[in-house]
Amino acid sequence: MEKRSETRSPVWIKHATLFILFLLFLYGFWLRGIAAEREAAVWRRIFLTPEPDLCALCGYGGGPRYHAPCLVNLSTGEVGEMRIYDPDPVRIWEVSEVQQSGTFSLLRCAGVTAVRDTDAHTCTAGLPRRADGLAPEHFCRNCRARIAEASHRGFILADLYDLADIQVYALSGEASYSVHGYDVSVSRRGGDRLLHVEITGGL
Repeated sequence: MEKRSETRSPVWIKHATLFILFLLFLYGFWLRGIAAEREAAVWRRIFLTPEPDLCALCGYGGGPRYHAPCLVNLSTGEVGEMRIYDPDPVRIWEVSEVQQSGTFSLLRCAGVTAVRDTDAHTCTAGLPRRADGLAPEHFCRNCRARIAEASHRGFILADLYDLADIQVYALSGEASYSVHGYDVSVSRRGGDRLLHVEITGGL
């Protein structure tokens, strides 16, 4: 009977393969270290930056209150109410008993343009998908902690009706939720490269 010769890989190929795998492991470990260091640097900047004289979000408890959800521009500190209903003339954070109808208007809201439609009870805004990062110098440390849980860049949505219990919400991807009696829809649609936020009132 003829013996079949077995083909075996040279030893050096096995060693080279193991060495390459080891290098890939070290490279992945190094990349994770860089990412962790960058993340740590972001958090250090968020919490070590001196606080402003007046927090753009809460006003240290004395800032303006709003009935509708508000857009917050994290890079500029601008805050704008996505208003649908006319405010009460005295208690401006409440809704007036007398409302206009048939109103279609443009609002400047946290650096972007929002469209208010009183017949449809909606307020919509298109946000750029690429936006600057959080500038912590505009916010107090308590608000920075709230904001950082939702996002580190771009825009967030905030419920500023009760300044003792401020709630913030991320604006990314596809989402829908309720904020202080308003329905919120976040979506990407069309080819305009914008993130669309729509607030719908139920009054």
